Amino acid sequence: MPTVCEMLQLYETLARWLHPYLWLLWLTAAGAALAFGALLLQPARASDEGWLFLPAVVALWALSLVCLAQFFVRPLRAVSADAGLMARLGYGLRRVFRVAVALAISGLLIVTVFLSIRAVRLLLD
Repeated sequence: MPTVCEMLQLYETLARWLHPYLWLLWLTAAGAALAFGALLLQPARASDEGWLFLPAVVALWALSLVCLAQFFVRPLRAVSADAGLMARLGYGLRRVFRVAVALAISGLLIVTVFLSIRAVRLLLD
């Protein structure tokens, strides 16, 4: 079972890989939002849940990856052993906050996977 340190290292690696493509992720999210708006304004397609659901899921994927890339692009610098109490306490608080954000992003990605499966099922029916 992976540890919290391994999860943070994985997210930092993914963020460094995704960061050069942030413009593409933002463009994808904007395109999905425009597609959602266009489908919403078409009365013939408005009743079909599958066609409205797909752009929302694509936008959610793009925004989830943007959050991951923006927050974890810079690794947390370790504090030296001879640092003062406040420096060590600040490092500990930053690390706890980083773990909390990592868990929130993990939850968001899990929800997005389930919504993606539902969107594909709606489109195939």
